[in-house]
Amino acid sequence: MIDPVVKKISQLLRTKASVILDIEKKMRKVAKNKNALADVLADNEKLIEKCAANFGLARHPDACQIYQALINKTKECDRQLMDYFHQPNFLQAEDCRSVLNKAKEISRVSPGLFLKPAKAQELLRANPPRKILQALGYCDVEELLAKESVWEIFSALRFVEDRLWLNDVFFKPYQNLSLDDFEEREIQVIVLSDKWAKIGQEFVGKKLHHLSHLKELGLVFIIPFSATGDGAILEVLTLVLHYFHEIDFYSRLFKRYSQAADFGKKLVESLQGQVLGEFLAGRKKPTWRIIQRYLAKEDATDPRLLEPHVNPEAIHWYKAEADLAHWGQIEVSLGLEFWDGLDFVGDFFMMPKGYSCPLDGLDHRVINFSVTRQSLRDGFTEMLVSFDLIDNVISLSRQCAVESKYLYHQQEALWNEIFIRYMGRDKLEELVLDNLDKGYIEL
Repeated sequence: MIDPVVKKISQLLRTKASVILDIEKKMRKVAKNKNALADVLADNEKLIEKCAANFGLARHPDACQIYQALINKTKECDRQLMDYFHQPNFLQAEDCRSVLNKAKEISRVSPGLFLKPAKAQELLRANPPRKILQALGYCDVEELLAKESVWEIFSALRFVEDRLWLNDVFFKPYQNLSLDDFEEREIQVIVLSDKWAKIGQEFVGKKLHHLSHLKELGLVFIIPFSATGDGAILEVLTLVLHYFHEIDFYSRLFKRYSQAADFGKKLVESLQGQVLGEFLAGRKKPTWRIIQRYLAKEDATDPRLLEPHVNPEAIHWYKAEADLAHWGQIEVSLGLEFWDGLDFVGDFFMMPKGYSCPLDGLDHRVINFSVTRQSLRDGFTEMLVSFDLIDNVISLSRQCAVESKYLYHQQEALWNEIFIRYMGRDKLEELVLDNLDKGYIEL
């Protein structure tokens, strides 16, 4: 008979019980905490009970009720933030700058190791960005550098120039970079001018990402854009906080690589975000794959998602959510402290088979029914619901019904949380930094 703890964890992670049982047996041999899985489940239950009580619900509401409550709480926090920032208009540079600067303040990230502006200019001279030159009407790269900010040019590379050209041509000299090409400085935040928005729309269209970052330059940038609807400011604020912590993480990674003979090569590989394709199951020692990005966004059925793994992205999101919770303790009217520690939390809730919760602006009526095992047999099913703030922000802004809600942030956070319960949070980050170039952690 399968241990109920192993069974429940495997269900939450939507993987085989044998996978969880195998890693649990191996981790028991190397970790001090032999009850990591049980501890995770116990805290998951406590946090769900706390949330349900906060919403005035019983512990086992139906899926529509709990999802509705989470979405309403997300909407409430978003509206409080809108008031805090005096109804910001993201088409206005000053309003964009206000949110960016507040995010930098509450993230409390330290200065990092980033590419020198002079070296960035040198890279542009070595491989002039032809499409940017054409779009701006400049004759050559010297005129471009004389009239435009190097920070804005590098930002525009990501959405104007061809991806193949960037990878095969522009980024190639990165392999020759050395520690002398980097300097210690604070992370920069900039708002691009309107002309870049027009150029971006010409080259990318509706797929233009208005908010992004450059790890090697230590730069977060935003292109003013029309952000309307519920969840808009929460989505911007959480993403900026995530970028700050991601840049900080890679700065520490660059410092580790700086003493290696192949510093440039390691730097390029880390920026590419490659995920090891090698099959890792069957090893005698406990082995955790490092997944640098959200594979579930690309392919929810990727078999690597079903293996024991940790995800640096989930580390950055945890810190972003912790920043908001800490700020929420200071600015109590925002209600952000509610989300503290919920990143890995999720569970199955009942709903009738074939029933679709109507959105109607997400203020729909909720159904009530008795939650029993008999009800499962009588035509009810179970629906996994994420309590993670980021999943709920995306679900709100995309106006997702409970059947199509987002889950992947909670799923990756849960894998991380299990590793943390065995080895510790600081140890997780240390081991990811030590082994990112290898693609897995072997204990």
